[in-house]
Amino acid sequence: MINMANSYGAIGREDEALKLRQATFALQKAKLGPAHRDTLVSMSNLALSYSLVGELTQALNLQEECVHLSKANLGTHHPTTLLNMLNLASIYKKAGRYAEALKLLEETLALQKEELGTDHPDLIMPMQFLSLIYGALGRYRDKLEVGERSLALCKAKLGRDHVLTIWTMQDLADSYYLLGRHAEALKLRQETLALRKAKVGPDDPDTLLTMASMALDLIAVHRDAEALGLIQEVIAKWGKLKTSDRGTLLSGAVYHAIAATARSGADQSTSSGQRASAEADSAIALLRQAVAAGYRDWGYIKGERAFDGLRDREDFKKVVSDLERPQEKAKP
Repeated sequence: MINMANSYGAIGREDEALKLRQATFALQKAKLGPAHRDTLVSMSNLALSYSLVGELTQALNLQEECVHLSKANLGTHHPTTLLNMLNLASIYKKAGRYAEALKLLEETLALQKEELGTDHPDLIMPMQFLSLIYGALGRYRDKLEVGERSLALCKAKLGRDHVLTIWTMQDLADSYYLLGRHAEALKLRQETLALRKAKVGPDDPDTLLTMASMALDLIAVHRDAEALGLIQEVIAKWGKLKTSDRGTLLSGAVYHAIAATARSGADQSTSSGQRASAEADSAIALLRQAVAAGYRDWGYIKGERAFDGLRDREDFKKVVSDLERPQEKAKP
């Protein structure tokens, strides 16, 4: 059941994954007891499933209990306890409770450093997560500092072309962008894109995301025509993807939003303005489809810079407010 639930989750069928994880947790709790490590792992997986289908109150209640039981029965330094703490931080982030996510992440990292030292590769993912939280809180200099430390650790322990190294480079380029260091962001993004293409190919969804980020970098340095050509290439490749899950739909919304911004900057003519408006309409339509398919992370939508050109539109505001209302119930 565990493998099948993971398979359902991997292809976006979270409702089916949730049912299997509910059954798995109930079975293990009855057979092994509530404090067994395997039960706690199933409990955490179930909480994450609840968060992915938008049941954040249920997810938080379950994961908070899971962390409490893990600390009491496995100890604060046990790898399963530390993983469960990270999972709780991720649910806090999804609920918009960034201060609590940050506090828990900092606690978890301190415990991991006590156990593993300061240069262990298991620190990389928590540090990357910490960078995301700093970004959500607007602490861009802190985000940059932890990103630089994380990248140095990635290169030293994993190598320049490891997937986590490439992801960290992408995030560090975002930090440069957010601090207004656009030329540095563009240079690092070009390096990241070359590594992505070599690692996963020119048409992989991760490559397309890096290309889209580069289009934003180009817009920031007033190279709008180049940005438009690049994002049009991304949209053409995105249109050939065979999936229509919420993640793919959300990516499409991001790409069309960037195209609207690039087109507005590249050509001030009336006809171009009309095409830019059509791109924005497509972005909103795809965003609605992503939400209908189960997308629930309103914090990402509120913070994603690609949507900056849409924020004054009433239809965009409605999408965000409709997402935000159920999440408010998960706040203390």
